[in-house]
Amino acid sequence: MIEKIYNRLYSDYDFEKRENQINMSKIIKKGIDNDMPVLLEAETGSGKTLGYLIPAIDFALTEMKNIVISTNTLNLQDQILNKELPLLKKLFGEKMKYTLIKGRNNYVCKRKLQDLVMKSDDEKYMDLIEAVKASLTGDRSDIKYKISNDLWNEIKSDKDSTFANKCPYYKSCYFYLSRSKNEHCNIFIVNHHILLLDHIIKQNNNVGLIPKYDLIVIDEAHNLENVVRKYYSLSFSFKEVFKIIGMLYSNNVKDIENAGLIGKIIINISENSNHFLIDELKEIFFSNINNIYYALVELRKKIVRKYTDLNQNGILTKDICDLNVNDLLEKIFSSNLILKKEVYRLINFLEERDELDKDNLRLFLSSSYNNLEEHLNTLQEIFELNYEKYIYWMNLDIDNVFPIINATPYSISKEFGENFIEKIRKVILISATLTVGNSFRYIKNSLGIIDSVEENIPSEFDYLNNMNIYLPDNLPLPNEIDFNERATKFILDYAEKNNGKCFVLFTSYKDLKFVANYLNKYSSSLNVLIQGEYEIIELIKMFKEKENSILLGTYSFWEGVDVQGEALSNVIIFKLPFQVPDDPIVSSICYRLNELNSNSAFKEFQLPYAVLKMKQGVGRLIRSKEDKGNIIILDKRIHKKSYGKIILKSLPKGNIEILSIEDILLK
Repeated sequence: MIEKIYNRLYSDYDFEKRENQINMSKIIKKGIDNDMPVLLEAETGSGKTLGYLIPAIDFALTEMKNIVISTNTLNLQDQILNKELPLLKKLFGEKMKYTLIKGRNNYVCKRKLQDLVMKSDDEKYMDLIEAVKASLTGDRSDIKYKISNDLWNEIKSDKDSTFANKCPYYKSCYFYLSRSKNEHCNIFIVNHHILLLDHIIKQNNNVGLIPKYDLIVIDEAHNLENVVRKYYSLSFSFKEVFKIIGMLYSNNVKDIENAGLIGKIIINISENSNHFLIDELKEIFFSNINNIYYALVELRKKIVRKYTDLNQNGILTKDICDLNVNDLLEKIFSSNLILKKEVYRLINFLEERDELDKDNLRLFLSSSYNNLEEHLNTLQEIFELNYEKYIYWMNLDIDNVFPIINATPYSISKEFGENFIEKIRKVILISATLTVGNSFRYIKNSLGIIDSVEENIPSEFDYLNNMNIYLPDNLPLPNEIDFNERATKFILDYAEKNNGKCFVLFTSYKDLKFVANYLNKYSSSLNVLIQGEYEIIELIKMFKEKENSILLGTYSFWEGVDVQGEALSNVIIFKLPFQVPDDPIVSSICYRLNELNSNSAFKEFQLPYAVLKMKQGVGRLIRSKEDKGNIIILDKRIHKKSYGKIILKSLPKGNIEILSIEDILLK
C-alpha cells in the first residue's frame, strides 16, 4: 500500500520522487512491524511529514487501529491539518477520518456565558452570543469576535468548574460535542501538552482526552522532554487556593451576595427548612475552613520569609528547607478531612431535597470543593519531600505577592520510559534535531528509550554551495565587557550593508533589548522588528513585506518559523544557546550530575541542549532548495573551545570560514 500511495503522488499530483522520503517510510514500517520505537532525525528538506504520515495511516487503515500525531507548534499542526491530510485522504479514501483534539479551555462554556449575560444590565454581550452561535463549535479560534483574555477567562470551559453530565447544557456542550466526534475518527492530531495531559489522566485511571490508540507519531520530538517534565511536576499556588476558599465560604452569612457558596446554601436552608441545625452547620464549616485558611496564611509567611533568605533562583535544598511547618500541615489536612465529610453530607442532603437548591448550588459546591482538595493533595505530596526524586524550588506569582511551591523531577527517563514508551511501543519520535554528534544517545537517555530503530535521514538541500557559516575571530568573548557593544555595532553595519534580510537570535531578552535600542538609535534605514512588540505571526508578515527588515527574537524564533526566499538571507546568532545557569531546574540537575559523576553535567546535559538548539537556529535559514544565505555566529567559543567542534559537527555541512568581522563585511 505504501508504494502504491507514493506512485500515485508522483503520477497524479506531480510530486518529486525523494529516495530519502521513501526510505524514511520503510524504516517507520519496520519499527511498526517489529513493535519497536523509532527514532528519526529527518533534516529540513527530507519530506519528513509525508514520510511518516503515509506509513502511519497505512497502519491505521490496514489494522483498523487509532493513531495519534503530536506536534509542538501550531504552524506544523496547521500544515498537517490543512495541507498533508486532505491530500492523503484523496489517496487513502473515505475510511481515513481525522480530527484535531484541543483542550477544554479552548471552548466556550454555555452555562458561564448565560450567567454572564444574566448578570449584565444591558445588551453588550448580544454580539458575542451571536458570534458564538455562528461558530457552531464554540472553539475560540472559530468565533469571529475579539474576545479579551479577561473575558475569555469568564466564559471558557474548565475542569475546575464543570458540572459534567449534571449540567443543564450537557447535551449541547461544545466541549463534549467535540469529544463525541472523536468516536468516528481513526487519526487524532494533538499537541504535546494534550498528549501528556491525556497520559497523566489515564495513569490516574480516569477517562482521557484521546480515544485509545495503538501508534503515536511525535513530531518536533526534541521538545518532548521539557513537556514531560512539566506534567510530571507538582505546583502549589497560594493565590489559587485563597481564591477557592473565598468562593466557598465567608462568615458574613447575613449578606447572601458575600456569603460564599456554603453560606448561600445555609441561608437557603434556613429560610426554607427546619431539617438542619443551622448554627451547628455554620460552626462546623466556619471553624474548619478558618483552620485551613489561617494555617495557609502562616505557611505562606514562612515560605515568603524563606524565599527572601534564598538566592534569587529560589532552590530549596535539604539544608535550607527546615521550615518547621508540620503542625501547620497537620492542621490543614485534618481540618480538610472534617470539611470533606461535611461538604458531601450537605451535597447529599440537597440532592434528597431538590426544592431547597433551585440554583444548583450543590453542583458549584461539589466542583469548587474538588478543586480545593486537589490543591491540598498536591501540597501534601510536595511536603513529603522526596529529595532523591524532586528539585524543590519556589517563585512568586506575577504580582510578586503570593509564593508558588514547585517540585520538579530531576529525571523523567525511568517513569516516562516505563509508563509511556514501553506500554505503547509503537512510538515514532521524529525531528530535524534529535542527534548530538550523530548519536541518539542523549534523547534515548532523556526519555527512557531502551531499544529502538534509529536512522538519520539527510536533507536533499545543497548546504555546501548555498550556505556560508562565518565565525568572527576578532570579537571579544561573550563574558568580556565590550562584547555586547562591538557585536551590536557589527550587526548594524552588516544589516545595513545587506539591506536587512536578517534574523538575529538571542538567548536572553536583556541582550535583545540592548541591540534593539542601539539599532533604533543609530540606524535610519533599517526596519527593526522586535519580539514582544507584535504577535509572532504579525512580525513574520511584516518581515516578509517590508524592505530593510531585521528581526530580533529570543527562543520563540529559534524554531517553528519558516521564511523562504530572499527575504531571509542571513541568520546571526548572538551567543551560543546554553541554558541559564542560575535557573533552579538547570542548576539543580547540573549539581546532581556533577555529584554523581564529577563534572559530567556540561557534557551530558548542557552541551547536548546547546547543540540541539543551535541546529534549530541554523535551520531557520535554508527552507527550500532555492534558498541561499549566511549564518554568522558571533560567539567565538564556537571555534576557540574544544566543545565548539562538537557543535559545528552537528550543524548542516555549510561552507565554514573563520574571518575577522571586517572581512565578513566585505563578503
